[in-house]
Amino acid sequence: MCVLAEYRRAHDGDSYSLLIDTSGDSTPSFDEGAETRWIRLRDYSAIELGKPADAERCSGNDARLLADTALSNAEEILVELKGSYSFRRHLAWVWFDGRSLGKLLLERRAVRHGRR
Repeated sequence: MCVLAEYRRAHDGDSYSLLIDTSGDSTPSFDEGAETRWIRLRDYSAIELGKPADAERCSGNDARLLADTALSNAEEILVELKGSYSFRRHLAWVWFDGRSLGKLLLERRAVRHGRR
C-alpha cells in the first residue's frame, strides 16, 4: 500500500527524511496522523557521501543533489513501506509525480541495483 509523503531532506542519494501520512484516511492530512521517518530506497544503492564517482555511479554528493532536486520539486510523493529496516531506516520504494525515484537515479548513474 502506498501512502502520501512530504519531503524533508536527503541524507545521501538513497536515504531521505519524509513526513509520512499514517492516518489511513481517504483524505490525507499532514497535521494529524503523520510522522517523520527516515527512508532507505529499496533495491538501489548510492555511493556514500564524500566518496568519488566510480565506473557505475556518480559521486555520493552528486547522488544526494539529484535525489534532493527530484523530491524537493515534486508535486506528489508516494511511498510504499516494505516493513524492513536498514540502520534505523524504513526500506521503501519512492515515487514522485508518477515516476520511480529509483529508476530516475539509475538512469542518471546516481545509484546501482542493490540488495536493500
